[in-house]
Order: sequence, then C-alpha cells, then structure tokens
Amino acid sequence: MRRLQAWVARMETITLSWSPAQALFQPSTSLLQESGAPDSLTSLTYAMKTLLDALHEEIVYNLATAAGSLIELGRAISREEVKERLLQIVDKMDTILYSLEKLDELKRSGAFDTLAESAYLVKTIRDMITDDSVSNIAGKISALVDLFYRSCQRH
Repeated sequence: MRRLQAWVARMETITLSWSPAQALFQPSTSLLQESGAPDSLTSLTYAMKTLLDALHEEIVYNLATAAGSLIELGRAISREEVKERLLQIVDKMDTILYSLEKLDELKRSGAFDTLAESAYLVKTIRDMITDDSVSNIAGKISALVDLFYRSCQRH
C-alpha cells in the first residue's frame, strides 16, 4: 500500500510541461548528480576518447610504415637482377622446403649443434696446423712407415 501511495504522490507532481519519462527519472537524476556519477562518466568518456585517438595515431603510423616498406620492397623487386634471383628461388622452392625440414629435424635431435661444434673443432685444428707442422708430421709418418717396413723384412 505504501508503494502505491508513493507512486500516486509522484504522479501528482507531474505537471503538463514534463513528460512521463522526465517524471520517472527525475529522482534518480538528482541522486546521480549528488553522487558525482555524471562527472565520473564524463571523465571516463574523455579518457576513452583520448586513448582511441592515440590508437588511431599509432595505427596510422604503423600503416604508413608498412606502406613505406612495401614501396621499398617493390622498388627493390623491380630491379632486373633481383627479379631473376627471386624467380630462381621460387623455382627451387621444393628443394628449399626439403632442406629446411631436414635442418629442423637436425636441430630438434641435437645433431645440428654437434655438427656445428665439430666444424669449429676442425677449423681450430686447421688454424693450429701450419706448413711446418704438416712437414714435421709427414716426416715422422714416413720414418714410422720405413721402420715398420724394415721390421717386416727381418722376420
């Protein structure tokens, strides 16, 4: 009953210049203003607009950068020697893909790292060996073979 009386009291306050919607939302609007919610919503809206503007500027910058890169790429591809090399790469795409798959398998199994370390070892040994050391090793091997040959002849 109290709700009905409150509703009737509210309806009595409606004047001809107010619409029914204004009469219904009048009490809540004043509560919102007292709580500061409209000011908070306005601030939030301005902050979101600023973020969107910043995003738009960043997107425009990114698109411009991408377009510039595409123009540079197009300019490079238009050179005849680059175009011929790219066509050669495209013609050998099956071989390239097969090689990449094998490299991936070697990497996953750890064999690629072992192969690289072996290559470093061979290079280090090659750098250590000079012409003099090769001559010295060859002389010792020759002497060893000669000694072995003589020992085989005696028996």
